[in-house]
Amino acid sequence: MKNQELLNRIQKLSLSQAYYMGKRDSWIENLKEDLQGLPASVGVDDPVLKNDYYFVDLYNDLFAKEMGWA
Repeated sequence: MKNQELLNRIQKLSLSQAYYMGKRDSWIENLKEDLQGLPASVGVDDPVLKNDYYFVDLYNDLFAKEMGWA
């Protein structure tokens, strides 16, 4: 998909769809930053990672519902 096509599709999103897409993408970036900053010995029970994964899943589900995919 070319950049112009992608921009056209993004412009056609409703406000709620764009909101959930932005929140999802923001939490994905938070997760990437936290993964870079944590030591390798940290496991899946780390509260920071649990929080990040929770919100990534939450906003991904809400975005999918807004798009009519779920």
